[in-house]
Amino acid sequence: MSQQNSLVKFIAEHKAAVAIASAVVIAGTSAGIYYMSENQKIAAKKQAKKEKKKASKKSKKTTEGADAADQATTVESATSTPATDSASAPAAAAASSPVSGKSLHGFAVKKDAETKLEYPELDDFEKVQNLPENQRKELAAAFKAVGNTYFQQKKYASAIGFYDSALKCDQDAIFYSNRSACFYALKDWEKVIEDTTTAIELNPLYSKCFRRRATTHEQLNQLNDAILDYTIVCVLEKFADRTVNQNVERLIQIKAAQDTKEIYETRAKVLPSLQFLKAFMTSFRKLALPEAITTAAEDSGDYKLKLAFAALEKETYECYREADRLFSEAVSEEFISSTSELALAYEYVASFAFLKNDIEGATVNLDKSIELKPSVQAYIKRAALSLDSGNVAAAKIDFENAAKLNPESPDIYHHRGQMLFLEEKYDEALVSYKKSVALDSDFIASNLFIANTLFKKQDITGATAAFNDCIKQFPNRPEPYTYFAECLMSTNNFDDALKMLDKAIEIAQGPNNATSIDILPMVNKAVILFQAKGDVAGAIELCEKALVLDPHSDITIATLSQLYLAQKNHAQALKYMDMHVQIARSEQELAQTLAFKNATEAQVRLESEYPAVYDILNTIDPSTLSAGY
Repeated sequence: MSQQNSLVKFIAEHKAAVAIASAVVIAGTSAGIYYMSENQKIAAKKQAKKEKKKASKKSKKTTEGADAADQATTVESATSTPATDSASAPAAAAASSPVSGKSLHGFAVKKDAETKLEYPELDDFEKVQNLPENQRKELAAAFKAVGNTYFQQKKYASAIGFYDSALKCDQDAIFYSNRSACFYALKDWEKVIEDTTTAIELNPLYSKCFRRRATTHEQLNQLNDAILDYTIVCVLEKFADRTVNQNVERLIQIKAAQDTKEIYETRAKVLPSLQFLKAFMTSFRKLALPEAITTAAEDSGDYKLKLAFAALEKETYECYREADRLFSEAVSEEFISSTSELALAYEYVASFAFLKNDIEGATVNLDKSIELKPSVQAYIKRAALSLDSGNVAAAKIDFENAAKLNPESPDIYHHRGQMLFLEEKYDEALVSYKKSVALDSDFIASNLFIANTLFKKQDITGATAAFNDCIKQFPNRPEPYTYFAECLMSTNNFDDALKMLDKAIEIAQGPNNATSIDILPMVNKAVILFQAKGDVAGAIELCEKALVLDPHSDITIATLSQLYLAQKNHAQALKYMDMHVQIARSEQELAQTLAFKNATEAQVRLESEYPAVYDILNTIDPSTLSAGY
């Protein structure tokens, strides 16, 4: 079963209280039996998403362009001061009095030939420093008035000269802001950052300068800094400007996409969680091994295959790693006795490559296996690879090829059902799952997916009956309770879901599952404790216990990162996000984790570098924010 992680969804919907403007939702594989990558479902809907992007792209460019243009065409006049410019209010008040006469505070006055505005003629600005503050501000305001006029005329170099003179009279944040607008128009990005930064040091709540500096950081591809500055604008303006809010989300996603590409291509390819490994291996019926393998002599390739299959039977993480190594060694040493055994070895080398997200390696080795000796499971596994890349047509061909080899293989119908389920063809999926059960009624996965598919069809009565049948048929397995609980969770029936999960945990930790514990019911219970009961500490404790049992569990690590984020324990949240970055199975999951990480890092910086802004953030009630922020 694959469903959105409800905890992550909940947090994303309450993002203002957690990580500013991070609207992403992480979708994870929530039930162990369903092994296919989330990419497969994404691929089935990819075309629809492309059309939606095309529709919104033009609008996005328009709003971004308008925001950028505002940075270059706006300066603050002598009588216009934003609400956050309290530190500059005396200058604005003084500038409201017009300059008159031939001298100003002892300095001769000259009229600018082009603007017709008067300003003091000053050669030695050191003399100004001995004047009272109000007189210095009046002198500065006269220079600024001329500078503003030149700015409106787009004569930026002349405007900069007059702002320079204003600053020599009075270090006012507005003068730095106005000069930065000139530099912005001239695309002198470094000087824009220098002046806006100085203005912010003088007035830590200067929204316009944060906005202009954010746009400039984006021009320089300094995305982390741009995200932080746009986030600050969101806070200072109480999330009232939807364009700025969207800019934060847009840059978070762009930065995540950039990092995803680099990380996904360069990180080590490792096996996934024990839960995922078991789910994949048990999604196929166990086949009888050829006699050449079961009776193989030591130091032969066949013997390494014998050891590899023996390791698979133990179902521990270390044994899965050992099996991976042995299968690879068996094919590389080329001591396997026959073509059929070599084909089987390549099939399992491909299986482990798939599990490590080495799709190219999996494809190459499955092709070798099928070329040597086609098998039902090899065709099914290659179909899974095709689904992972969105090639449904190729997957259907491989299912047909598998059926030609053995039309009565229940594995064909189970995995074809998975494909149809992903395509949301639930009626056809049900037919396939039922055929699988008719051929082998003891296979738990198909039984569970019949119940789950009925639930997806909103046949609650039928789904409930099917789940209860699974519980009766498999009384010592935790999966029926876990699946049933997840369906109940999706309808907000948390009390009944908790009962199911407690039973699943009891069974998973019982003597019948002593060698390999199912941690999914623990994680799902943690989600309910947080979302429905508000017990963040209890949820964290449960997930920490689950992580001890399965240290490579991506869903547990991702959930912990979200729980700590909800607790505003940013250090711990980032720790688990970094862990998840290394093991996230699909590119989409990696990108979503990185998006949350970018948002969280911005909030950490906000708290440490701009405490006054962070204090404002803590006064904002998320429930008062407009929908769509």
